[in-house]
Amino acid sequence: MKKQILLIVTVVIFYGYSDGQVTKKSYEKAVDHLNYQSVYYYLSCVSETDNVTKEFEKECKCEDDPSYDKINSSIPKIETSAISLSGEIDRLKNKYNNKLNKDEVIKFLTIDVFNKSDKPTEQLRKFKTKLDPEKGDCGKYEEKVKEKVEDALIEDTEEATPGKIKQPDSTINSIKNEIAALDGKIKQLDSTINSIKNKIAAPDEEIKKLKPSDEDKPNNLFSFLALSALLLSIIGLVLTFRRRNHYKKLRDKFNNFGRRLKENDNRNISNTAKTNKLHNEIRDLESKVDDLNNQIQGLKESPQKETNHFSWQIGEQANSKNETFFLPNPNEDGSFNESSALSVYKDGKSFYKFERTGNNNAEFQIDERSIKRALNAPDRTIHPVCDAKNAFNPTARTITTIEMGKAELQNGKWTLISKAVIKYED
Repeated sequence: MKKQILLIVTVVIFYGYSDGQVTKKSYEKAVDHLNYQSVYYYLSCVSETDNVTKEFEKECKCEDDPSYDKINSSIPKIETSAISLSGEIDRLKNKYNNKLNKDEVIKFLTIDVFNKSDKPTEQLRKFKTKLDPEKGDCGKYEEKVKEKVEDALIEDTEEATPGKIKQPDSTINSIKNEIAALDGKIKQLDSTINSIKNKIAAPDEEIKKLKPSDEDKPNNLFSFLALSALLLSIIGLVLTFRRRNHYKKLRDKFNNFGRRLKENDNRNISNTAKTNKLHNEIRDLESKVDDLNNQIQGLKESPQKETNHFSWQIGEQANSKNETFFLPNPNEDGSFNESSALSVYKDGKSFYKFERTGNNNAEFQIDERSIKRALNAPDRTIHPVCDAKNAFNPTARTITTIEMGKAELQNGKWTLISKAVIKYED
């Protein structure tokens, strides 16, 4: 009876620790991550050549999904030691052992390869001794390597987690082979169970021989209970250990995922601020280009136009009232550059129609021929000098002027006195 219970305990322990091996593909990806981080920190912290790290990052662009070919081809040709180091690390892929679990592989790639004095990792050990942890970010090398290696490794018994990518056909075939091996183990267990049943079904004489005497019954009962308690304790410990490890792995994965999301959000916020700043700069440049174009156009006007222009500035024209001229989009403060005035409407150059009411005073409204273009950029063309009675309508067919705006000529600019009152209509 004791031998049978010990046999069952041995089977439970064997199956509790017989899974969890790392897949070959994830092992090779972990080696690629070790390769990338080692080359990056070699160029940053050991190499004496300037700007080689930036050149490597610009060519490779593969920190999150590195490969040996991409890493090796991106190292500057002058860095022969880094190229040799990369080749040595890639040969660690030949060290794959399908009997190691995830923790053992992490230890091998982050500790053993730097400590074991065998020739295949000689250059990697020399690089580690040259690394100065006090220099810049060089002290983060080990932490970065461990983080990348741990994220890359996948055990073939891990359950699917959110966002996990489906493994290729090679992994499916590996799982099928393991299922077949488990079937063989189940058959062995069936054979063992049948053997136990045969012993239980032995003749009465054999049972009587094996049956303990009345004096031994209490001791046998105590032994049975003790062994049963030991068996249940071992099973509970095994299940608790496996569940705790599984929850720890899930927690670490979710923490890493949350950290990456936070980093992406920070990058998006920074990019949005830069984009808004660039948009504002582009608008200012467009306004300046329009002003320059209008000034060039004004230089091409007839001498009569120049005469009229100067007469506006000095206020000497007698019949200045009711004179009409056109100006482009206003400045941000609502003023118009008097030097951009045109005596006739020019498509693309004229947004507002002005009518003089005195030597230095005028009323204005949006020219109906410029409505479509004005609606495309209301912040620059409409809002600085107009107040709307209804909500902005980008698809409006017409803009009705309810009350004309007023402006006064001051120091070469038509300064806003009161905004025009408008209404968007379909």
